[in-house]
Amino acid sequence: MPSRIYGILAAGRPVIAATDAESETAQLVTEVGCGVVVPPGNPFALAAAIRAAHDGEYDLEAMGRR
Repeated sequence: MPSRIYGILAAGRPVIAATDAESETAQLVTEVGCGVVVPPGNPFALAAAIRAAHDGEYDLEAMGRR
């Protein structure tokens, strides 16, 4: 698992992880509920997740706490 994820989580920030759904990172983010997982190499899914976060569709504060 990339070490970057731990720094982000330690900072109490939600994550948008562009990774395969079967990866350890995706499993962590999904199981803990600390962010959103989008498929890698899909800029439209990434942009949609960013827009959804901006528009308040996610409880970013709660995700960050988790």
